[in-house]
Parts: sequence; C-alpha cells; structure tokens
Amino acid sequence: MSQKFRDLAFEIHKWSGLATFLLLFVAAVTGCILTFRQPIDAWLNPDLLGVVPPRPALSLPDLTDRVEGQRPDLRVVLAIARPGPGRASVLEVAPRNPAVRLSYSQVFADPSTGRILGDRLQRAGWDRRHILQGVYELHVRLFAGSTGRTVLGATSGVWLASSLVGFYLTLPRSGPFWRRWRSQWSVAWRARLPRVMLDLHRASGLWFFVGVLAVSATGLLLNFYSEFSEPLAQALSPSRFTEPSGRPEPAGARSLGYADAIRIARDRARSDGRPLRLAVASFEPEEHLFRIGFSASGARDYWWLGPTYYYVDAATGAVVACDDPYRDSAGRVFLRGLFPIHSGRILGWVARLYIFTTGLATAVMAVTGVYVWFRKEKARAAARVAAARATP
Repeated sequence: MSQKFRDLAFEIHKWSGLATFLLLFVAAVTGCILTFRQPIDAWLNPDLLGVVPPRPALSLPDLTDRVEGQRPDLRVVLAIARPGPGRASVLEVAPRNPAVRLSYSQVFADPSTGRILGDRLQRAGWDRRHILQGVYELHVRLFAGSTGRTVLGATSGVWLASSLVGFYLTLPRSGPFWRRWRSQWSVAWRARLPRVMLDLHRASGLWFFVGVLAVSATGLLLNFYSEFSEPLAQALSPSRFTEPSGRPEPAGARSLGYADAIRIARDRARSDGRPLRLAVASFEPEEHLFRIGFSASGARDYWWLGPTYYYVDAATGAVVACDDPYRDSAGRVFLRGLFPIHSGRILGWVARLYIFTTGLATAVMAVTGVYVWFRKEKARAAARVAAARATP
C-alpha cells in the first residue's frame, strides 16, 4: 500500500479513537463488571442471595406455589429451576391485579422451603441493592433509552472499523515480515513512559484482536437487532421460529399453572427427541403464554446458544411455538449466538474470562491511545512555537 493510504488509515484510526474514547471506556469497564454480575450481587446482598446450608431444592412448580401462597397479591412471572448450591432462588414477579402496583419486582426465596427472604425493585440505582442494575443500564443504554442504545450501537460500529484499521497499521511496510511484526506484540517495560504507553496500545490491540472483533461486532448487531440484524438473518436464512403473539389474559385466574405447562412442554420435548432438563419457566400475562426453557445441564446458562424454549398457551395448553436454534436455520443460530458471544458465555468460564480481559484491554487501549495523541500534539505544538520564534 502507498504511504498516502497508510497516512489516511492513521488519521481514520486516530480520529475515530478520539471520538469514541469516553463511551468506549465506559462500555469496557461496565462490561467487565457485568461479566461477574451474579457473584458480585451475591457478595453485595448476602441477606437476599445467600442460603445456608444447601439442601435439596423444591421443584419449580412447588416453589412458585409456595411463594404465591405467602403473597397472594403477586404472581411469579419467571423462575429458574437451579439457582446453584447455597444460593437463593430469584423470582421475577408482577401484580396479580394489573391495577395494583407492587413496590418490588424480584422476590428471593429459600429454594428448599420456599420461604421468602426478601424482595427488591429491579431498578437502576447506586446503593448496594441496585448498583448492578445501574451498571447494566449504563452499559446498554447510557440512561438515555433508545437514543443511548443507538449511540452505543454506532460506537460499536466505529470501534470495529477502527480496530481493523489499527491492525493494518501494525503490519510492517518492508523488511522481514515476521521478525519486524513480532516486535509489535511486546512491551518495552524498561523504556520511558511514552514508549511504554505506545507499546501497550499496540500490543493490547494485537493480543486481544479476536475478542475486540467479537465484542464490537456483536455490540453493533445487538444494538440494531430489530432494525438490522433480525431482518438480515430472516432474509438470508429464514427461521422456522416466529415469536408467538398470544392474546390478553382473560378475566380470572389462568387455566394452567406452572406444573401443567412444564409437563406439557416436557412431553412435547420428549416427543421431539430432545432429552433435556428444565432450566427456566416464565409466564407472560400480556400474551397469556408460558415460556418453558430446557437445557442439557438443567441450568439457565448460555453455553453455545442457550436453552430451547416451548411456548404453551395458558388457556388451552397447546404448544404454539418452539424456539430450538440447534435444529433451526443458520439465521436463527446467528441471532441466538449474538448474546452468548458478546458476554463470553458461549464457551463457559474460559470464554467469559477472555471477554473480561478483552474489556480490560479495551479500557487500556482507550487510555493509552489518548495519552499517545496528547503527547504527540504537545510535541507538535512546541515545534510550531519554536519554528515561529526562529522565523525572522
């Protein structure tokens, strides 16, 4: 490539980095925190999330029945089958009467007895109860709703392009390729600070290049999911799954309970040849549907593509839809894989740790990039002053 093209690439990399520096730093730091959201939440709120000693857990239907029996004004709208040893069950709840507003949206219960340990309104805040939700809102929406989501999506796109350009700028222009390029991957720790910062900037980008591409690309696609990602996937590789649209819940109690819905979904899974274990169950009052999720381990994790879901009509008991990305089109695999890749959950703790370190490296790249630019601008300014003084 010509020197003119390389100079253009350098300018693109510089100005795109400066334009996204602050947002990128915030997204990287908050993303690192959210990688370990559950253990951090348990550490901050042991009175809600800690249960000792661990004992055999109730079945999910029994657990929901006991919680709803203690507080008749609520209904459980989401419950996880396996909270983990020594952990409380976290249940999402909603008012049984839509005209009544609850002061909380989560209930924490002993999984072995169903005894309610406490509750919490899942809202953004900066106290120990709500700080992680605040971090989440900052990470995904900047506390600015759809506008914040759009800004972060655009930032991810610029970050992706800047990373590709930055990778190109590390490639040697001449000489023995591998010997010269290898030096770009190391940091001269004993050099002066400006050199160390420049080396850190380049080496971080190279060592975590794959992670940066994965996080930036999925961040772009997740933020523009309904506007771009889903229509594109459906156009190129249509899915057999269509999000079911039910009907508003009729007056009175729903016809089915969790036990019936889980049994119906499990029977359907067995008939489909899916020997899976119950992971999560939820009820959607607006659609009058149960959403029953199964996974190989019985945990609500996102190893590979996450659970397989069956949608059961709460009035008739009919299975109206099945979301099984493992037997669906490439388009559905693409869509269901976005979040597991972005969060690192797709390959368990190894990938999650890599995504965490990628977030740290991104924060380092943002800071060192601005530092290197500032030093160069300061040197250029000094040179201009010296030249002006030397001019007759």
